[in-house]
Amino acid sequence: MALDGYKNFAWGTVAVAPSPATSGLTLTLGTGEGANLPTPPFNATIWPTGNDASKANAEIARVSGVAGDVVTFSARAQESSTARAIAVGDRFGATITAKMLTDLVNASNLASGTIPDARMPSPNLTITGTTDSRVLLATTANAAGSRNFGLANIGGTLLYIAAFVDDFSTAVNAGLRVDRLGTIQVAGDVYEKNRPISMGQWAAIAYAAGNFTSSAGSWTVDAGDQITYTYMLVGKTLWLSFHLTATSVSGTPTELRMALPSGVTVAQQATQPFSFVDGAVAGTGCAAVVVGDTILRLRKDPFGVGTWPNSTNTTLVSGTVPLAIT
Repeated sequence: MALDGYKNFAWGTVAVAPSPATSGLTLTLGTGEGANLPTPPFNATIWPTGNDASKANAEIARVSGVAGDVVTFSARAQESSTARAIAVGDRFGATITAKMLTDLVNASNLASGTIPDARMPSPNLTITGTTDSRVLLATTANAAGSRNFGLANIGGTLLYIAAFVDDFSTAVNAGLRVDRLGTIQVAGDVYEKNRPISMGQWAAIAYAAGNFTSSAGSWTVDAGDQITYTYMLVGKTLWLSFHLTATSVSGTPTELRMALPSGVTVAQQATQPFSFVDGAVAGTGCAAVVVGDTILRLRKDPFGVGTWPNSTNTTLVSGTVPLAIT
């Protein structure tokens, strides 16, 4: 059951009385006074002008419609009041009655989500259940079956944030669980630092010839040469995995250079091993970065003394390296 309509200064004067006066279901207020009223349904009090409303002289009626200045009742003599002979000149008001206050504190209204944009008292709000306690959040904007979320204390041992079916009887997916030791379990992916990919997920880097350069001459990597060129981010660590085959080198550079993913900058100087095949010679090289780099430097040796010989479709590099990033 939803809360009744309410509005400030929702008063009027009876211009046309109901017929019969004690049971009729319509009356008319003074010109323009219908605009003062809230949206039905609501309970209204009617009493004689010149008097304070009392149990002896006032009636509470259930308003079901307001059209212009014409008020329609669905029932008379509500909330233990007595039907009276409503007369022209009587006062009419959408007053706060016991029903309104009862609805506000009624637990069934809170549980069924019928109080929109409810505010919680501060500094503390305690919700107590015998085994579980839940705060349930519902919206009617989404399709049936995908409207509700809940925050639940399950037996005092687990805190859940979960999706619920429409009647809140069953948790569909406990998306997040926290136990009393602080262990967190997440059912789906975790996105951190506003990144477009989830933490720990490998993402492919699209081929672009400009991603591959060298310290001298050129390093040519064709689209078909890029077998693997992917990355993964966890916190401030980048993992870069690459396998490039049948590439070509000219100008005997000391470094073959690969672009890091867009927006990534190295935070710590480091070296990591990788494998290469240079013509018919296989070996282990050194992948190096310095602070501020946006490239990975592939060297024949840790100090970049050795050079990459000229080749045509015979240079292969392969490895997976972790890097500290800003």
